[in-house]
Amino acid sequence: MDLNDITITNRRGMTVLPDDIDEATGERIPNTAVVKDTQFGNWEEEEDFEEIEQDALAPEDQVPEFEVLLADTFEEIVSTDFDVSPTLAYEIASADIGNSRADAAVQLFTSQVYNGELTAEEAFQSVVETGIDPVDLLDSFYKLQEVFN
Repeated sequence: MDLNDITITNRRGMTVLPDDIDEATGERIPNTAVVKDTQFGNWEEEEDFEEIEQDALAPEDQVPEFEVLLADTFEEIVSTDFDVSPTLAYEIASADIGNSRADAAVQLFTSQVYNGELTAEEAFQSVVETGIDPVDLLDSFYKLQEVFN
C-alpha cells in the first residue's frame, strides 16, 4: 500500500456526553452534559488507472483539446439564429442546471440574448470576461443546452 494513494475524507459529527454521576451518591449532577464537536475520518485508497494515450483511441472517442472545443462552441453560438423570445428567456433563466457561478453567468447572458439585450457575440465576450474558469463555463453551457435539446 502506497501512502501517496490514500486520502482521508472527513465528516463532521457531534458527540453528546451525558450528565456526570456523583461518585458518592450515585446520582446525576444536573447540567453537566457536554456536546463535543467531533470529526470522523475514513481512509480511502485510490486506485491507480493507467492513462490511455489519446492517439490509441478511435477518432470519435478522443477528447478534443480545450482550445478546439472552445472554438467549436463559439462558432456554434455565433452561427445560431436567435429570435427574441421573453418566454424562452425566462425559461432559460429559471432552468435548473446548478448553482455555481458559471451556471448563473451562462444562464444570465443566454437569457439576455433571448431578451434582445445582447447579441450572441456580446454575450460570449461578457461571459468570458467574468473571470470564471472557461472549463466550468463550457460545462454550464452544455448543461443548459442539454435541458433545451
